[in-house]
Amino acid sequence: MDQRPANPQHHREWHPGFFATWCPAGTPIAVLVSVEGRRWAIEGGFETAKNELGLDHNETRSWHGWHRHVSRVMLTFAMRAAIRAKINTPASPKSRPRVIRKS
Repeated sequence: MDQRPANPQHHREWHPGFFATWCPAGTPIAVLVSVEGRRWAIEGGFETAKNELGLDHNETRSWHGWHRHVSRVMLTFAMRAAIRAKINTPASPKSRPRVIRKS
């Protein structure tokens, strides 16, 4: 399996990756690769949350403070993802304004 870094700028050379799984016997390789491939999207999401939303910028002294900080950051991340998905979705034909040209 090809192991790609979350940030390609930090990648100097290719290293084959090996993963231990606890899946049912007989699980197809395609399913294993699909599940493992999702890891990169998840790591990219955490990297974005750290860089853009300050996920790693907390100096809390209690579990409650840490939990509040992480919950708010992840809620903001989810809201931004939902807004981005809605903005990038083309409008349905019914919601597009009609343009009536007079000749």
